[in-house]
Amino acid sequence: MDTKKIKKMLIISLGFLIFILAIIISIKKVEQNKINKITNIVENQEDSNDYGTVIVNNLRGIDDNDVVLGNKKASVDIVVYEDLSDSYSVRFNETLNQINETFGNNVVVAFRPYASKMYPLSMPTYSFVDCAKEQGKFFEARDLILSEVENKKLAEENFIQYGQNLELNSESLKVCLSKQKYIPEIEKLSKEGENFGVFGSPTIFVNNELVIGARSFDDVENGNGEKLVGMKRIISKYISK
Repeated sequence: MDTKKIKKMLIISLGFLIFILAIIISIKKVEQNKINKITNIVENQEDSNDYGTVIVNNLRGIDDNDVVLGNKKASVDIVVYEDLSDSYSVRFNETLNQINETFGNNVVVAFRPYASKMYPLSMPTYSFVDCAKEQGKFFEARDLILSEVENKKLAEENFIQYGQNLELNSESLKVCLSKQKYIPEIEKLSKEGENFGVFGSPTIFVNNELVIGARSFDDVENGNGEKLVGMKRIISKYISK
């Protein structure tokens, strides 16, 4: 191999290493920005409690733009940011069912997307559910999707079939999905959530109290023997006020 070819290969290799390094630095900056946002939320909170969570004072309250389940005049507002393509949303949905059975008209639940292009099914899945909402079947579509995720069968190529199972108008669904009608709104809401400390799915707010992850209904202990307060106790303290 002549000297020119060796130099060319070295230059290419060096360029590739610089490219990789730039990506790593970029990722670290993004992660640091997320940490800084969370830190600001914690430092600027006016209230705290003994539940290991924080109060997010700037959270957008439940409004007419939200899909809600329950009594809008309830004493407890619950906002759920979720990625319907992941198993954690399935797990937390079991908790939500227990919340609705236990607290009934005392709670209202609003559902918002936290979707990411990093995960292939994240945006398309919530897009499908929003397209189903056009035809009055948001909750039916959400339940179907979560069932498919639980059974490890979720597939974008099956969305039209899912629509047929839900008795949606197939042509309207195809147009809605092909035009990616709701993707900009999903991106906007997901980005908005980050202003409130949402950086993973699910993230829950109970009267502005931030609860991260698929929290169980009852208190549990984690692998380190530390007690994790369940949603039942978190919600109950607001109802008793």
